[in-house]
Amino acid sequence: MKSTQYSRSPTPPLSRVLAILASCLTIWGILCLTKNAHLGAITLRIGLASIACALLTIGLMLWLEYRRAPELFSGLLTPRASAAQLFENLTAWPLPRDGQALISIQESYAKRLRRSVWVAFGFAIILVIMIPLLGGGPDAAHVTKQAALVRKLVNFEIGVSVLFFVVWGIFSFIFIRKLLKSRIGIDALGFLYDDGSGQLQRYDWSAVLTDRHSLLIGRHLVRLAPNGRTSAEGRFASDPLRGYVLARLPASSYVSHYRLVWTAACRSNLTTRMWYGAAFAVFVLTEYLEAYPKLASPVRQAFVDWLSR
Repeated sequence: MKSTQYSRSPTPPLSRVLAILASCLTIWGILCLTKNAHLGAITLRIGLASIACALLTIGLMLWLEYRRAPELFSGLLTPRASAAQLFENLTAWPLPRDGQALISIQESYAKRLRRSVWVAFGFAIILVIMIPLLGGGPDAAHVTKQAALVRKLVNFEIGVSVLFFVVWGIFSFIFIRKLLKSRIGIDALGFLYDDGSGQLQRYDWSAVLTDRHSLLIGRHLVRLAPNGRTSAEGRFASDPLRGYVLARLPASSYVSHYRLVWTAACRSNLTTRMWYGAAFAVFVLTEYLEAYPKLASPVRQAFVDWLSR
């Protein structure tokens, strides 16, 4: 059987030149905006004009790339196929001789998860490098009080962003180590699931729900395809997933997306519900402070005083 190989067409020199020009204009615009934040200052106008020219250059580059290879934009400009295709023309596979079929995570999916962790740490390193470029300089001792406050605010925002990406990477690393060991499968008695702890848990078929995009196994929510893309492989191999698992789902397991989300929230443990409650409380508090800004003014003033030290 012959395998067809697709080679990516080389990028034309004009697109490369436009990409370099857009990057230089963006960096120059950001440096001008952080150099002087006073409205009406010449550096502010130059920074805004540079960013505007960078956006126009990026738009021109994308238009040229679309004229050259429109198939590269098919995932953005056309509706993407969803994981619902996994449920089409299902045929149940017979169980193996040992009476148990287990499906492990695909290696391509594992590589994407590991890459996301390194991307998080990469963003953190880039932001750390940007701190001396944006927040200081040889003339840092001769700037006005307002400009110094702006620089401290920029440093504070970058520091918070660095902390976010570092924490995200650490928690993702811990979570991924367990996730990569997870398995799903079936036997003659019901549905099997291993959350990465090495112990198989058996569920009745009535406890497994799906909205044709995700599987709710007990209180574990398993996404079948990443972001509904056709080019990216899912968490588990599609053929064994269709033959062993999806083809055996009863009709009562098919529910709407909202019912699946509600059932997952009801089945969640106390820790997850506390996170949901905390997120909802923060949202309500934010909306309340926006409605009554006088209540938030002391906190803002204290924050400004802390930066002004």
